Amino acid sequence: MRTAVFLTLICLLPQAVQAAENCSIKPHVPFYAVDPQGYTNLVQGTDGWLFNAQQDLVSHFDISAENLSLLKQLTEVLRAGGSELVIAYHPLRSMAAIKHVPMNHPLVIERNYDPVKALQSYSDLIKELNSDGITAVGTPEFKSGEDYFRKFEFHWSPQGAREMAYAVTEAMKQRGWVRQSANKAAPELLENPADIKITLIGTSFTNVPAYQDAIYEFLGGANIWNAAINAGGMDDSLLAYLASPIFRQTLPRVLVWEIPGYFSLGSNEMTVTLRSAIAAVYGNCTPDKTMSDEKVTFGPEPTAIAPMAATGGVAGTYLYFKFPRPLDRGAALGYTSATGEVCAQLERPYIPPEHNNFYYLLPDASSALKFHAPAEFYAQSGQIKLCRL
Repeated sequence: MRTAVFLTLICLLPQAVQAAENCSIKPHVPFYAVDPQGYTNLVQGTDGWLFNAQQDLVSHFDISAENLSLLKQLTEVLRAGGSELVIAYHPLRSMAAIKHVPMNHPLVIERNYDPVKALQSYSDLIKELNSDGITAVGTPEFKSGEDYFRKFEFHWSPQGAREMAYAVTEAMKQRGWVRQSANKAAPELLENPADIKITLIGTSFTNVPAYQDAIYEFLGGANIWNAAINAGGMDDSLLAYLASPIFRQTLPRVLVWEIPGYFSLGSNEMTVTLRSAIAAVYGNCTPDKTMSDEKVTFGPEPTAIAPMAATGGVAGTYLYFKFPRPLDRGAALGYTSATGEVCAQLERPYIPPEHNNFYYLLPDASSALKFHAPAEFYAQSGQIKLCRL
């Protein structure tokens, strides 16, 4: 599965030959293009289990210091607006079905997979996030045993979906974010988003009916809005929802972000996802927060973003883009930060067609900003704002 808002940071130290001045759009190669059928990554387990080496055989889970700081910032900016964030970070299939992983398989050996270390690392990360003030839930106990997942594909089973749903709802109750309702009616998702109390964002895992139904059931009835996107990776639904009128008009009490465990919270993709999400919560800045507002015509030459392109940058700023169409083709944003030159590759392939805005939180003291537009934008107009938080 590809990471959907495919924002890859290429950080270049000052001594590197390539500089942000030479930043350009790089072709995106999704994982299925590297291995079209996935056959070379498959590991046949026992009792009919089939594992994907890339997704299932991960032994270490962590989060970088930068991403931890950004995740805390996202939690705080949502809370300031009246919404609480829950991270539902689910485990890997190999953890639930440890006894069915063939430890002598070449791919298992090549990836140095250790199921005991994997489970401990996953559990430790959940604890670390909570100790830093981030509400994160996981299911390292596997009360459903190996039935937590399906044998032949990567989605959780109804039992696994219910187990995660229980962990999510217990976290809400313990923090007093929701109240138990006496309503025992059959689960039914909202038709009117104006009544939203809980919003579910995430991947096709969230769209497994047993998951959303169980959240409704364990709360004894709840107003739920499902904004998950199938095949949207860890981030498309999050960014599409935060940039949407529904979020701004009906701030939910709780936002549940489901993330598959095979997406690393310490990755560069997560770094830029969080930078985009934080900026999206702030939205299109008001005139008193606007540092520059440029109407631009995109072309093959990169667009310099003033005034930071010339003034050396300040702290606490973000970019707001209004594109002529959704950013479903590669683009790039080059800039200089305190840690060196950065070339961020931007792409949002699964965003609904009406979402042609984009946000990006800049590191403090960023400068020399230039946007590289995809060819589909050439000779078309757009808007770029530089905003203060």
